[in-house]
Amino acid sequence: MAGTLTLNDANTLIIRKYTISWLSDASGDCTGNTSVLSGTIERINFVPGSGGDQPTDLYTITLKDTENNDILLGYGAAGLSNVNASTIIPTLSNNKIVISEKLAVTVAGAGNANTGTIALYVSRGGS
Repeated sequence: MAGTLTLNDANTLIIRKYTISWLSDASGDCTGNTSVLSGTIERINFVPGSGGDQPTDLYTITLKDTENNDILLGYGAAGLSNVNASTIIPTLSNNKIVISEKLAVTVAGAGNANTGTIALYVSRGGS
């Protein structure tokens, strides 16, 4: 797997928005690692590309921490819409998910040379 992965972050006073843009390779996949992300994940948006860049329906995404746990709790592996943006607010046993590490991003089944973005909204105040 290869593809192209780009991370941008928008710094605000309380919430930092990390935008991960991906471009799938000929096999429909994209993998890569983010830089170190730190804070409490408040929200995650998945936005598929459009028109000729629209991914295959029910493509999947995982975001794994250094212990190989999917911080999406399987939501992205259930298959994402290729036309509608999706939003999740991840919680684990009614607690927020706190990260302070690089995340391994895997997009699979998106079709050849298709795109999308993942936006992570991370608060800096911890839990």
